[in-house]
Parts: sequence; structure tokens; C-alpha cells
Amino acid sequence: MTTKDNYFKIVVLIVETACSVIWNYMKQNILGSSSFESFLNLKEVKHKLVHVYEKRECCECGSDKIIGERLIAKQQLLVLYETDETKRIQSHTEYSHGKVIKVCICNYHAKQNIDIEVLDITLANYIIKRCGKGEKGLNTWMTQIKDLRNEIFHLSDIKELKDDEFKNKWKIIEGSILGIANLIDKEYAEETKLMIIRTNQLTFIPAYMFNYEILCRDYWKTKCAEFERTQCNEIEQKANALHTKLPGVFTGSMKKEWQTTMKEIHNFQMFVDKINILTKVFGNQETLGVFKDAESLGEGMKFVPILSLGPTEIFPSVR
Repeated sequence: MTTKDNYFKIVVLIVETACSVIWNYMKQNILGSSSFESFLNLKEVKHKLVHVYEKRECCECGSDKIIGERLIAKQQLLVLYETDETKRIQSHTEYSHGKVIKVCICNYHAKQNIDIEVLDITLANYIIKRCGKGEKGLNTWMTQIKDLRNEIFHLSDIKELKDDEFKNKWKIIEGSILGIANLIDKEYAEETKLMIIRTNQLTFIPAYMFNYEILCRDYWKTKCAEFERTQCNEIEQKANALHTKLPGVFTGSMKKEWQTTMKEIHNFQMFVDKINILTKVFGNQETLGVFKDAESLGEGMKFVPILSLGPTEIFPSVR
């Protein structure tokens, strides 16, 4: 068995076997008799999942207030939900000092006839953590699969795995997969064990590169979410600093533009749209002048041109 065979066997184990077991676990232990579409449209489920992306308080945050985190990119949320602006209720949106502090999520609804198999490991992991039963060992097994997925991706330049590394990683992933399978039932766990053995006996042909591509796409979705989270936070911090330090510059007109721009930031559909928004916010001479004037007011106001980061070069294959 070659080192390349080792590598691609791990890829197949993650992309095919691990994902299949995770989907089946969710069908049996989380969805039950409900369709995935019906499950996603449940008020409490939608509330929890929207706040995996949306940090601000929403119209459902009453007695069940959730502290939101931007753990995924907007495009990942839109794998699950569509948005219908006609369903958005204007009175549900609240403002403070010219920026949105509370949003309406009534416009989100699950994609019609959505299949659970659209989920990658990242999305499945967050749904299980937010909406699952918290079964013993499950979070550990999901984390091990996700972390090993990342480790395997970082070997994608050489696509090789030595025998001792292969055996160690295989043992960890196999244990995690079988742990999840046993939460379904013993018979399914036995079937899964046979599936794992067959995967270890595979002879590889180029068609298995498709699984490698799936693994890479899954990984880069997570990295894009991290990049998106960082950039949006920087925009919010600098705009808040402008409002606090230079209230004379932050006119009523700029408040209105701030609301519009932040709405665009939180609703952009493609990665390139964010580049356009960053150019709009920081790219004109008037705004650059304001930031130069603000540099002397304190730490955190120094302007660094966002486009110098070259996001289209960092993520050339992301859509």
C-alpha cells in the first residue's frame, strides 16, 4: 500500500463513511419522523441556527435570548435557508446611534425539499451541537472527525500519509464513526464496521479525486467564514470609533449610509460582493481622509487598506 493510497483512503473514510453515518444519526436521533425541511422551519430550530451566523439580537430573542456567534459564512447559512424580503417585518428591526442592533429573521425559510445530504461536516456539527440531545461522547466524536478533516486537508500539497500516521489517524476516525453509529443501533454499527473494512481494502483510481475536492471545499468554507467574521468586525469597530471620536463628522447623512452599508454587509451573496462593499466603505478619498484625521485619536483607528489583503488570491477557488 502506497503513501498516496493511505491518504486517499482517509479522504474516502471521511467524505463517504463519516458523512453517511452523521446524516443517518441526524435522521434517526434528531429529525425523527419530520422531514429536514419541516425541522429547519421549526421556530426554535431556525432561531438557534440563524444565530450561528447572526451576532445581533433578533425578533425571536425574547425569553429565549441567544448570544449569536459568526461561526459560519452567510453562504453556509443559505445552504439551509432562503430569504424572502416580503416576509421581513420592519417593526422588528431596531436601531441605535444609526446602526442596526436588532434584526428580523421572519424572512428566513428552509429551502423547499432540502435533503440532509447537502450538509458538510461543519454544518452538521453545528446543527447537532445546537439542536441535538447532547448525547454522551457525541461532541467529542464530531470534533475529532472535524479536526482530522482539517489535518488531512493540510497534507493536500503532497497527498501522502506514512503508514504509522495512517494507522493512528484511521484508528481515531474509525472510533469516532463507530461511536456515532452505536448511538443509532448495534445492527447499524455492525454494518458501518463492514463499510470501514471495505474502505480500507479499496484500490484507488482517479475518480476518487472527487472526494478530495469535496474535502477541500468543506475546509475552505470554514476558512472563509473566519475571514468574513474578522473583516465585518473590523468594519463595525472603525465605524463605531468614528461615531464616538468624531461625532461632527458622523452626520445624519452618514448615519443613513452606515445603516444601508451594514445591511449590505450582512446580506451579501457572493465573496466578490464583500470586496465591493469594502471598497465602498473605505475606498473613496473622503473616507480615507477621515481615517487619517482619526489616527491620532487612539489605538484601533489606524487605517490599513483592506484590499491589500488580496482575498481573491487567498481564496481563488471559493464560490
